[in-house]
Amino acid sequence: GGTSASSKSAGAGGGIDGVSGAVDTATLIAGSGGKNTGGAGGAGGAIRRIDIDVVGTFVRALLAGNGGDGATRAGAGGSVSSVSVAGDIGDFTHNFDLTGASGMGGIAAGQAGKVGGNVAVTKNGSITSITATRIATMIAGTPAANGIGTANAVLKIAKITADAIGADVNGDGDFDPAGFAVGGAIAAEDGFILVRAGGLTLAATLVPLKTFTV
Repeated sequence: GGTSASSKSAGAGGGIDGVSGAVDTATLIAGSGGKNTGGAGGAGGAIRRIDIDVVGTFVRALLAGNGGDGATRAGAGGSVSSVSVAGDIGDFTHNFDLTGASGMGGIAAGQAGKVGGNVAVTKNGSITSITATRIATMIAGTPAANGIGTANAVLKIAKITADAIGADVNGDGDFDPAGFAVGGAIAAEDGFILVRAGGLTLAATLVPLKTFTV
C-alpha cells in the first residue's frame, strides 16, 4: 500500500479469496495495508477460501498482507484461513526463508503495522482452518532468518490438519540450530511455530518440530 497523510484510515491491502485448481508450485501473496502519517494504518490483505486439489511439487508460501503503520492506530495484519492444499505448504529441503524464490516458505499471517514506532502485536493476523500434508513454518510477517522477534508471533493458530508442522531440513529429528532463540542473534534454519501465549490449539497427535510461545 501507499502512504497517506489523511486523518482517516489508509487503504487496505488486496486480499486473495477463492482460489482453486491444480498447481505444480505456487506462492500466494496478499497486499499490505497503506501507511498513514495522519491517522490509522490500513489493514493487510487476507488469504482465504483456497482449495488446491492437485499439487505437483508444493505450494511454497501463503503470505497474508502486513498492516500499515499509523499515527493514531496501526493497521491489522491479514489472516490466512479456510485453506486446503493436497500436498505440502513449504519446501522442506531449504532453510528458513519466507520470501526467497528458492526458500523454505510456509504460512505467514500478516504482521500488524506500527504506531509510535512499535508493532501492535495484538493485531497480528491468525492462521486457522488449514489442511495440508505438511506445513513448513507458521509465523507473522516475513522476517529474515536472523531477524525473528516476538513481534512475529501469530495471534491465533487453530483447526490445523496436517501430518507434520516444521521443516526438519537435515532430517535429524531435532530443531536446528539448537542455540536459536526468538530475538536472538542466531539465524533460524528449520521450520517452527511462533505464536502468542494462549493462541495455539492443536490436536494432541500433532506435535510441531518446535513451538515458540511469547
